[in-house]
Amino acid sequence: MKQKNGMPLAQAAAEDIIEMIRTNHMKPGDRLENEYELAKKLNVGRSTVREAVKSLETRNILTIKRGAGTFISQNEGVAVDPLGISLMGKDEGIALELLDVRMILEPESAALAAIHADKNEIAEISRQNRKVIGMIRQGLDHHEEDARFHQLIAEATKNRIIAKLVPIIQQSVGLTAEMTSKRLTETTVSFHEQIVEAITRGDANGARSAMIAHISENRIYIIKEIERKRRFE
Repeated sequence: MKQKNGMPLAQAAAEDIIEMIRTNHMKPGDRLENEYELAKKLNVGRSTVREAVKSLETRNILTIKRGAGTFISQNEGVAVDPLGISLMGKDEGIALELLDVRMILEPESAALAAIHADKNEIAEISRQNRKVIGMIRQGLDHHEEDARFHQLIAEATKNRIIAKLVPIIQQSVGLTAEMTSKRLTETTVSFHEQIVEAITRGDANGARSAMIAHISENRIYIIKEIERKRRFE
């Protein structure tokens, strides 16, 4: 197997493509050069480029659209379910573990959003919250829109690592909402409004406290459900 700098050619080519994306400040949705142009630029064969692009598609860095070309993935580098959480089931135990992760991450995310969010981001978070509340009041399935609300807060932190953890947050929000939506709709509305108000006024401590209260309410409900089921076992 041919190598470059101690690694297989295709792997080295993949790393070169990543560096090219980074140095050219390419964004999600941008089109990559075609196979011939990449091979010429990287000084490798087209088969090597093809293999490198395939590996980057597997890593969700690139998206291949037949007949259109190769593009930077919308959520580049983030797998849909990087930890295999979907294979762990949908019981209260996994929901509680996911909430524990959220308790570590989201209160500080809300605090950072209160510090760093700009006017446009605050407006978008507020609009999304109104959409969630409207769906709750109409008795509609609000899981996806609720997850989007939390995603927007994570993105407003301006922390790229937190933004990359968004898919895990989304999965947790969806699973938690499935288990608590019938009982905690009004408290969800109240806590969401408190979070938005704190972020809007730039109150990091207030945003942190409201998020802690929001997640804690869900944890308490699920713990009670676990205890209730144990009594009937």
